[in-house]
Amino acid sequence: MLLVGKKGGAGTTVVATALALVLARRDTGGALLVDLAGDVPAVIGHDDRLTRGGGQATVEAALVLPVVALLLLAVIQIGLLVRAEVLVTHAAREAARAAAVDAHPDAARNAAISSSSLDARRLTVLVQGRNGPGSRAQVEVVYDAPTDVPLVGGLLGDVTLRATATMRVE
Repeated sequence: MLLVGKKGGAGTTVVATALALVLARRDTGGALLVDLAGDVPAVIGHDDRLTRGGGQATVEAALVLPVVALLLLAVIQIGLLVRAEVLVTHAAREAARAAAVDAHPDAARNAAISSSSLDARRLTVLVQGRNGPGSRAQVEVVYDAPTDVPLVGGLLGDVTLRATATMRVE
């Protein structure tokens, strides 16, 4: 509510202020008292529904926000580990296919490395059972997945992921 007026004599400001306070209590938006004689406008009254408990909400937000941020970082780290697991499984399939068609000892490792964006220094490829055509080549890929997400990664430490694939040697 807006009250506009000009001082007319002694006590006018007091009456206008009292009237603004009464109206501010009835009107939830508060009242603005403007003195046309050049004084600064004053806001009288306020909406209690908007300010009630405002400090409590700020304190609660300050206490909960770090926990929510930590949970968000944990979800991101888990997502990165799931992605690495999928890449390890794909690398194992590619390595098994390479071991089945190529007799070279490094063929499976090279296929695993080139098939994904995994760090080659953290990747181990083991080939077993490649005895000749008709046999089954079994490849196990082991990857030490880094946990680099701030705050959460240090709590988990590196995670070892394994995947195995078998294919018939051609």
